[in-house]
Amino acid sequence: MEQDQVSDNDFPTPDEFFLSVAMYESRKWDDNSFSKVLSLCRFQGSIDTYCVECKDRSLFVVEHPDFSASRADFRKTLQNPYIYVVQARCSRVKQHIACYVFRIHEKDGVTKIGQYPSAADAAKQDLKKYRRVLNEEHQKGYTKALGLFSHGVGAGSIVYLRKIFEHLIEEAHQEASKDGVWMSAHGKDYLTLKMANKVKVLKDFLPSDLVQHPKLYGFLSQGLHNRPEEECLKLFPMLRLAIEFILSQKLEVLDKQQRRESLEKLLNSVQK
Repeated sequence: MEQDQVSDNDFPTPDEFFLSVAMYESRKWDDNSFSKVLSLCRFQGSIDTYCVECKDRSLFVVEHPDFSASRADFRKTLQNPYIYVVQARCSRVKQHIACYVFRIHEKDGVTKIGQYPSAADAAKQDLKKYRRVLNEEHQKGYTKALGLFSHGVGAGSIVYLRKIFEHLIEEAHQEASKDGVWMSAHGKDYLTLKMANKVKVLKDFLPSDLVQHPKLYGFLSQGLHNRPEEECLKLFPMLRLAIEFILSQKLEVLDKQQRRESLEKLLNSVQK
């Protein structure tokens, strides 16, 4: 095959193909990664995603994959485009089905060409829990980003997530600005910094996982104007994860605050 070498580590796992890889995004494979193509077609296990009928997250189980070809026979089959369908049943109600359709070809790679529920549907449950810490404007932006990504739109989906990420970083900046020590060290130069450095100086006001893994957001300092769609699609899950790190920390802080207020009310009622 005349294509770039693909390491086994770079090729998506079945779970990533089901839940993370965008529609119509082709992933090339070769001898190094062909075992993962087989793993996708022979997948037996569970998929943790949103059930549209249950209106909640559920484990969907693949019990009997529709695949019996040997490794050698399958390689021969893939000289022509091959359509493979994965069906999984909801562990709550077996009549509820999740379905994933792939086009697999020796030359073109593995491409997800169909999915139910959609990536946007699957993310609705996650968005619900973030509503307490994400304003209405950015909730809509988050939904639009996921919808665009689920249809293979890279740059457009990144634009919405970037606005949310920048908003959350600015909220951390506003919190840091109330700290005299921080202002003395970074306040004067903060606005001139690139995004990666802004996150670095805000390390005490952001999740440690975000600060310690600059790949999650570092590409924002380089701009997105000249990046190809394929690259934007690969960057999308990283930026989404960076946003969710921040939102999860905000939820944790809010929950602690609410528990503290509840405890104070109980203590005050006993003292009376």
